[in-house]
Amino acid sequence: MPETQEVSPVSILTYHADSSTEEILDPELPLPQPEPGKMTWINVDHAAHSERLQEFRKQFGLHTMVVEDLRSDDQRPKLEEFPNYLLIVLHTLIDKADDVENEQFNLIIGENFLLTFQEEPNDRFDALRKKIEGGGRVRKRGSDYLAYMILDTITRQNMRLLEKMEEEGDALEEELLQNEQAYRIREAGTLRKIYQLRTRLSRLRQLTRPVRELITGLLETESNLIEDRTKVYLRDTLDQVRYLSDNIESAREMMQGLIDLHMSQVNNRMSEIMKVLAMISTIFMPLNLIAAVYGMNFKFMPELEVKGFYFGVLGAMAVLAFFMFLFFRRKRWM
Repeated sequence: MPETQEVSPVSILTYHADSSTEEILDPELPLPQPEPGKMTWINVDHAAHSERLQEFRKQFGLHTMVVEDLRSDDQRPKLEEFPNYLLIVLHTLIDKADDVENEQFNLIIGENFLLTFQEEPNDRFDALRKKIEGGGRVRKRGSDYLAYMILDTITRQNMRLLEKMEEEGDALEEELLQNEQAYRIREAGTLRKIYQLRTRLSRLRQLTRPVRELITGLLETESNLIEDRTKVYLRDTLDQVRYLSDNIESAREMMQGLIDLHMSQVNNRMSEIMKVLAMISTIFMPLNLIAAVYGMNFKFMPELEVKGFYFGVLGAMAVLAFFMFLFFRRKRWM
């Protein structure tokens, strides 16, 4: 079945040192040509099914294989160098309620243009757009600096996502350490929450490692599209990604610790139950012995002829059980 093409929203942000303009491209209008002396940032939503990909290929001289990468939403993260542009493919996480979704994100860095392709429309770069509109260093720099700002924004968003997960982990730890009365209520759902959080951390770890390799590739590239002064900022982002990776590992270890704590509490609870049952069985063992003696079928048993001996035996059994109970309490066995 052929892929369905749809009208994909295309936003265009054009700026230079003195001004900036942003617009949503009319579906009937062709893609604009980047103007000399100005930076053009073009963003495409629903990129995998966009009807404009061939138009991008002709307008910006993209290789046919690059267009195929843009059509796919399961490409591995990579950095590819071409004579007039660089292609970056990475994956990002979108936070949705109690889960996260993986989304492919593509950047193409040209001399005076930057193309970004994402699957779901979102506001992740609104703050960056406002910063461009407000002026500052970004308006005086090229596409490589804008690419750095985008990578830095994604990294900071991942750090905030990790902070949120860590807060959830702290809440789960507090829940595990609540008083014993709430144990049965929380027992069923707590472990499920821990495993869900651990799964989200694993996804974050999977996409963070390739970002580190991509930034390292940008630092080592000999392409003229990445200026030396921009590499200073890329190194800072690389440090943030490494810091993020270390914190993810720490958070995963914390989740494993919570799982161990939960299982320990389950085992302790089971031990307490078995302990109570063992004490009850121990108390009744001598009583069962007495009952077994007088349950034997002997014709001549002198005590059977003693008046009131039946009630005496019952009383002796009750006293024995009571003193055994006091003994166990004194030893703090129950």
